[in-house]
Amino acid sequence: MRRSRTVGTPVSRGIGTFRGRSQEKDTLKRLLTDDVTRFIMLIGRRGIGKSALATKVVEELVENSSEVFNAIYLSSRTDGLSLEEIFNCAYDLVLDEHDAGRLERIWESKRSERAKISFLIETLGSSRCCVVLDNLDDIQDGDGVIFSRDIELFLDCVFRGTHGLKVLATTQYPVVMRPDVWAQTRTVSLAHGLSSRDAVELFRDLDKDNNVGLRDRSFEELSNVASQVHGIPRALELIVGALNDYLTLPTLDDVVRSFSSREGVLENLLHTSYHKLPDSERTVLQILMVLRRPANLEEVVSCCRHLSPSIDAIASLARLARQCMVSVDRESRSYSLHSLDADLLESELRESDLDRYKRIQAAVADFYKETSLPKESWVRLIDTKTNRAEFDHRIASSDYERAGTIFVEVSSFMVEHGAAAEAVSMFERLEGSLSGSDIWPDVLASASGALLACGSIARSIKLSEAALGIASTINVRQTALRNLGDCYRRIGEFEKAILVLEEAGELARTLRDVERESYVLLSLSLAYSYQGDPSGAHRISDGLAGLAERNGSRSMLAYANDCRSVAYALESRWRDAHRCASRALELYENEEVIEPIGYVANMRAMATFGMGDAYGALVLYRLACDDERIKDHPRSLGICLFNRSFICLRLGFLEEAEECAIGAHSEFLDCGTDVALASELTSFIGEWKKQNWREVERRLTSMVELLSVNPDLVPGIWLERCFIERDARRGSNG
Repeated sequence: MRRSRTVGTPVSRGIGTFRGRSQEKDTLKRLLTDDVTRFIMLIGRRGIGKSALATKVVEELVENSSEVFNAIYLSSRTDGLSLEEIFNCAYDLVLDEHDAGRLERIWESKRSERAKISFLIETLGSSRCCVVLDNLDDIQDGDGVIFSRDIELFLDCVFRGTHGLKVLATTQYPVVMRPDVWAQTRTVSLAHGLSSRDAVELFRDLDKDNNVGLRDRSFEELSNVASQVHGIPRALELIVGALNDYLTLPTLDDVVRSFSSREGVLENLLHTSYHKLPDSERTVLQILMVLRRPANLEEVVSCCRHLSPSIDAIASLARLARQCMVSVDRESRSYSLHSLDADLLESELRESDLDRYKRIQAAVADFYKETSLPKESWVRLIDTKTNRAEFDHRIASSDYERAGTIFVEVSSFMVEHGAAAEAVSMFERLEGSLSGSDIWPDVLASASGALLACGSIARSIKLSEAALGIASTINVRQTALRNLGDCYRRIGEFEKAILVLEEAGELARTLRDVERESYVLLSLSLAYSYQGDPSGAHRISDGLAGLAERNGSRSMLAYANDCRSVAYALESRWRDAHRCASRALELYENEEVIEPIGYVANMRAMATFGMGDAYGALVLYRLACDDERIKDHPRSLGICLFNRSFICLRLGFLEEAEECAIGAHSEFLDCGTDVALASELTSFIGEWKKQNWREVERRLTSMVELLSVNPDLVPGIWLERCFIERDARRGSNG
């Protein structure tokens, strides 16, 4: 009985550690055993596992096929891809000495190459047989045409006649085929690396004896490392190889951090054609490298135009797509560079030609500047997306002056629409690069507002004072004073807050900027409320409502209702407070003004409790906490958690009360306000749980005093009542 056989050197080592690719394996097996397909191209980037997959599939078919399935392995990296090597392997594959002798005589005869190939195919194709041509791209030109005449002729003959021979080729980009053979040609693409699970299994297989400690690492750690190299199998192997360096003893973090620039990485993972590309194609590739996202033809052309008008971006992009050096999405008609290729190219370009790297970043920044929306048309945060993208590329090109200008333009809008943390991050990328610049005072003043919104009060005060010290324009002075006054309000220095905010209001009126004036009036009204002066708060909020009416501004009307709700709460007019808070919340949400929503949601929930609905208040606080946690607003989240803790205490949910108090303490630590109060609440609830009533009573006095200065937090009298009611219940039970 005849049995299946393989000859030639398998094109991949380590098949025992092969992981994943079940869908691609099934597809290849089906194509290799059907009666139609003759030529299969397995396409993918370097290092993604094409050779391993081809070997794995062929080995399984040879071992498990119910009929004879033979295979010949050829690779350009071992014995080469040539007709002669195919004949040499065929001699070894054919068991019948007579057939082997005939093959040898045919090869040595003076027959035409086509006749020799036809006899070879007739001999090998008497049963199912697969010829694996590994790294076929080594004999393809830039357009995908095979320049080896005998291999081209071999493939042409494979498509003719009736036989069982198939060719499986691994390549980085497709072979150009004639239309008449398309029906017999199939393509299987490896576009993505391994899944997290498969990548982690491969990592552990590569360190079976735990020589470099990978088996001690958690799934999450190894999965995170794999994701940073996009699950590319060869990249995972290179990481393990680097860890085996017993001279420098690098850690896993060291290897991952320097991966793109490590010796051997580019040679193993970058497309073989990259260094052979003409300047125009390399430039287009570098543009996509910098964009780091799918881009349509017009976007690439525009970026190239800003760099060099002479570049034929259209032709270059088409050629790169043909070579599979860029990915194509036909539905969106966009082009993109694989993330790992972008990492590798960026690392190489920064090291070899930093000036060019910065010029390309500047060209992409110019493109974003050209396509950004004017400030007066901004409505939602997404409207500033291109401005923020320009900022990123200005930073990368070391154009800090322009980056600072963008920051000043967008930061207050970002804060208002819930992106204060991102605005702070932008500022931190500018620090140390603009001192002495004309734009620096504006940057400081704008950054103080973002820090204030994030709850970083001390740092906001420092930047506001620094901006005031070097301010040369009314704009900067007004912004810095407004933020400084708000900081003073939040730390309980109400008289200073009112004086500073009144000056900020005068400057806003000097500038005839009603938006600035309205924000100052909001802060000023809140300062009066915090000071315990509801009449002063109402006076300011009435003026704010009039300003809103005169300008037809819904956001100003939201401000007016916002500060009115706090003043009403101070007076224990809970229905009025609930009505104004609900209206403010509705207006803020409709106008997509995100930053104040947590504070107003807190006031609405507090007013709900004040109206006698404790369970309704708890539901509202749970929703508010979830929302503020997503938005990463530590101060407003801390306030909501603090008040929710009290409601839970009042309802007897002691575990939730303690959990919320601890959470409030953590959030207040982040922003540097009300830390002592949150700490006291945590201890208070802890003693309550232990029924240590003497200690509860002692701490109650301290808490009531601390609560008297912040109308955002539950009134101290509520805590007193809660304790008195509990005391009464204990007395009646006794």
